[in-house]
Amino acid sequence: MNIRDEHIEKLRDDCSKAREKLNECDVSSEKTMHKRHRAVRIVCACVGICVALIGVYMIFKTHLYAWQTLFSEDAAADGLGHEAKTAYVEIPEEWTGYYHPKYIPKGFSVERVSCSEIANKVNYINTGFDNIWFCEGTQNLSVSYNTENCDVFNVDINGYEATVSNNRNHDRCYIVWSIDDRMLVLSSSLPYEEVLSIAESVTKIK
Repeated sequence: MNIRDEHIEKLRDDCSKAREKLNECDVSSEKTMHKRHRAVRIVCACVGICVALIGVYMIFKTHLYAWQTLFSEDAAADGLGHEAKTAYVEIPEEWTGYYHPKYIPKGFSVERVSCSEIANKVNYINTGFDNIWFCEGTQNLSVSYNTENCDVFNVDINGYEATVSNNRNHDRCYIVWSIDDRMLVLSSSLPYEEVLSIAESVTKIK
């Protein structure tokens, strides 16, 4: 074999090795593309799951809000909705009466309690010098309230007729009604609408 033939043979070997490397590169490229495609599919699947979960959460949240709204409306219709809009004020331990409001606006606290065989009285006050005075007594309880410069009218409180005396200067409102053999009196410096809400929350506790 002469030098020329040796060069030709060497060139053939080099070409063969080059083709092998090219084939290896093609295989490697296919594997890389396959991995990339697989990664893209995994990412798309994760995004789809996240979107589905968000959709389920939004549907659940919407139904929960609707259920809470319906419950609040039903509670209000039953005279129990006042507890939902304010913190519940515990009935004083000294209270011996059969009835007491379940709704007392936030910011009020017990200032004085007095109980006797004829009447049970409790006074709530706040830092703004407003007060809520509730009294429960027997039918022998003597009730008096000022009607001068007042609007006097009747309202229905949970099926019982009540008399309202609301001062036109909005500084005092009285609501008087009776349940069975108990006389109930509510007086406050709060607006009439708030006093009416308190009266409507009065419930038998024993």
